[in-house]
Amino acid sequence: MVDLGRIDRQIIEPSRDSMRVPVLQSKAALSRYSGSDPVLDFVAADTTTFRVFPLGRLQNENRWAAQRVESIGGYHAAKLGNYDRFMQVTRFQSLGILRMLNVKYIVSQQRFRDDRFREAFVGNLYDRGSYQPAAVYELNAFLERAWFPRRVETRVTDGEIFELLRRPDYDPEETVYLLETEGGNTLQNLPETGTGRILEASWQGDHIRLEVEADEPAFLVVSEVYYPGGWQARVDQEPVPIRAVNTILRGVQVPAGQHEITMDFEPADWRWGRLISQLSLLAVVLGFIPAAIVRARKRL
Repeated sequence: MVDLGRIDRQIIEPSRDSMRVPVLQSKAALSRYSGSDPVLDFVAADTTTFRVFPLGRLQNENRWAAQRVESIGGYHAAKLGNYDRFMQVTRFQSLGILRMLNVKYIVSQQRFRDDRFREAFVGNLYDRGSYQPAAVYELNAFLERAWFPRRVETRVTDGEIFELLRRPDYDPEETVYLLETEGGNTLQNLPETGTGRILEASWQGDHIRLEVEADEPAFLVVSEVYYPGGWQARVDQEPVPIRAVNTILRGVQVPAGQHEITMDFEPADWRWGRLISQLSLLAVVLGFIPAAIVRARKRL
């Protein structure tokens, strides 16, 4: 116990010569960090579905989540492997990558001029203990979180796909890429010009619902991380496979006509954990029955 206290104190209140930053912060500092500021207020006021891309040292910042603003950056020690690799390889180095990730705003502490963006707001942003000027830029070619690409192509390796995504002229509305399966291209009969529309959409942490209409059989891309170990897709309540689009997003085939597309997070370990918990509770309850019977007999 004494040793634990000694070690904990070195973490919580490190000495100056240790060169370590204290873990604990004042309530005022935490309030400023989790609170709002003009830049956050401006972005959070947008009620559409979108993400932001903070530049420079802001990229690993998690403050956006406090105002329910989604970011393609941020930091977490336990990262999804496919998204972490995507970030490391692509570095978000093309407008097409930002568009396919549903980025609507770029936040930068350095102002710049680029015809592909519109300067939407300039104000103060809380960063590293102080309020500093920052600018918000809106993408002129903003792409919604779900869309029907005009063409679907396959490639043999994800390295080939990364190279295509990094091209300055890459357009996710025009083409998306899938990895070829061991049995060959399972989408070889998919029409290249299938078009569709998103009629209605709702997004929750573990449930996505889309009402779509397709003029002919088409392919729907949803800008959410591909995670086959948990997400299940259904078209009109019928299960359908989810394909990895551009190595990181989700895609499903959609028949012609109007349909309801749902995606639910239903990992097998969660289902097993719930079943084990229910059986354990039942076993505990049943375990009291013999004891109650013995107790009742003793009273007789």
